[in-house]
Amino acid sequence: MTKLLFDDSPKVHVNWGHGKILGSGMLGTHSCDMNGESIGMAAEVAHDSCTDLSPARK
Repeated sequence: MTKLLFDDSPKVHVNWGHGKILGSGMLGTHSCDMNGESIGMAAEVAHDSCTDLSPARK
């Protein structure tokens, strides 16, 4: 599991959906081995640009 904490203040990056990343956390066996891939995918999910996951059910 990967979690990213964004700054969503309207002053930061008005044209983007989110501001800068304030922090992150990872949990799981061998999570340090997948650090770059996992944080990159979490950022894509937050910006609605991830093509590796199926759409969320409503």
